[in-house]
Amino acid sequence: YIDYDCRDASGNKAERVTLLVLVEADTTPPVIKLNGDSPTRVRLGGPYVELGATCTDEYTRPGEELLPDTSGDRVQDGKSGTYEVTYTCTDAAGSNDIGRTVIVSAGGGGSRDDWQLNPTFGRSWEGSAQTVSGGFKFNGKTIDITDNFHTGFPQATAKIGQTNIATVKIQSEMQLQRIIIYLGVPDVSRATDAETEIAAEVRRDYSMDTGYEVISITHEQDEPLIEENSTVVSAGQVKCRSNSEALCHEFSIAFRVMAPLSSDIVAISAMDTDRRVTVSYINDGVAFTGESLLPAATHSFDVKRGNQHPVETVHLTQQDRRYNVWTDQYGFVWLQNSYGSWEQLTHAEFERLRDAPVTVMTRHHSDFADLIDREQARAALVFNSTEIESHVGESFRHDAPVRLEKLKDPVVLEKLRIAELAALEYLERHK
Repeated sequence: YIDYDCRDASGNKAERVTLLVLVEADTTPPVIKLNGDSPTRVRLGGPYVELGATCTDEYTRPGEELLPDTSGDRVQDGKSGTYEVTYTCTDAAGSNDIGRTVIVSAGGGGSRDDWQLNPTFGRSWEGSAQTVSGGFKFNGKTIDITDNFHTGFPQATAKIGQTNIATVKIQSEMQLQRIIIYLGVPDVSRATDAETEIAAEVRRDYSMDTGYEVISITHEQDEPLIEENSTVVSAGQVKCRSNSEALCHEFSIAFRVMAPLSSDIVAISAMDTDRRVTVSYINDGVAFTGESLLPAATHSFDVKRGNQHPVETVHLTQQDRRYNVWTDQYGFVWLQNSYGSWEQLTHAEFERLRDAPVTVMTRHHSDFADLIDREQARAALVFNSTEIESHVGESFRHDAPVRLEKLKDPVVLEKLRIAELAALEYLERHK
């Protein structure tokens, strides 16, 4: 116990204060934490920056912090090789140590093996071992990147306007600089032609538990397909695999898509500070469904149909941004060619003829929905291909090269509609 008494010049005494001091034995060795990564790769010629380690102990007083002792190899950044450095923290209760592997090589200077240092979302570039699990996650749906170029992903769906979270897990020998997610990629190997992309610039920060600081977020898009002010990117450190002590860097991107995209393929990219880039394609990707939250695109121009006609202003509206189909104020359909010129597809106004008394049935007939099933049943009575195949095997099967996806193209459908309505009108006049 320590007693404290106070008395002023007039002899007045303050109330005595007693301080209880407990002296305990320090039985816990200090904790040591590595600053930076292990292994650390250094380009031949350096420089190698020694980041050291940090010692912490609950009985250490301010101004008396423990400093680690360094032992092992002396790293020579001018000589290729693998160096082992050990850091030790010691106090009266004991000691703890931790090691760092430093690899000095010419690989960082663009050698033929330089690609083996590329970041990876799944397999290592050297040996192709699966070093990362759960390399891509979308709204809670996780897959392993089993092919560094492209990986199959059962198509996910997300509603227009909802907040989505895409997460990538990356293993990199070098410091990362940029993370990108591409949406609406037209085809594998064409990430840079994506309809929209989100890029996050990051910087290594060893003082942060997340490992990286997000410096900036940018969007590359011709239309506001992603609501830019709602995009958020966060960083973290996790185990690369549940049974491994190796750490990976995880980046989560929250964003909102405002309109349907033309393609469902997604691509993810990571670039390190030496500009090594890995791009992995995720297909069948993500389909964004629902009505567009963007206003319909419009365009106006003046046209003169002949010397006897006044100049007329045509106002066009594109109802679906994915297709090059525009409608004017009269309901006529227009297309825009690759040179930016406009072509009027429909030149006459057709009325839909409901169940016209003709012998030709088209898709406009009310019974057309059941026509295919009825015709297939009739055809099976004459030529039952399924039964024949059951006897002769799959060699009998032949898939005709029919491009059925063209029937989803609104331009093709519009041309079919016009042809059918014109035929119906002709048959009506000449019946």
